[in-house]
Amino acid sequence: MKIYHKNIGKLEILISFQRTENGNDLPKHVALAKGITYPYTDYKYGQDITTYKTSYNKTGNIVQTYYLLWSDNSDFATSGSTYLQTLSGRKMSFKSALKIFNQLVKATEFVEFKKSI
Repeated sequence: MKIYHKNIGKLEILISFQRTENGNDLPKHVALAKGITYPYTDYKYGQDITTYKTSYNKTGNIVQTYYLLWSDNSDFATSGSTYLQTLSGRKMSFKSALKIFNQLVKATEFVEFKKSI
């Protein structure tokens, strides 16, 4: 499924998961998404503003990037997001991103998503 995220832009949801417990808690929705943008901080005007740029490799081809998305509803277009990268700051492979997604699925039992104002 393809979506347009409010901050990141175009994303493709590769896999998603929903957890509901005891029937009275808000459901927890998490997803692994693929895109072509990466976040960077723009200090040009003295403000700490995170924006997104399209990423390319040295030959000019677009590089695939991965994000974790989470929300208390199924609308991932307005959900929270985490850009996935290696410890050294390089792009993450799909296999590594899937491992982190599986860890997030297990963690949904213990976390609570709240909207900030």
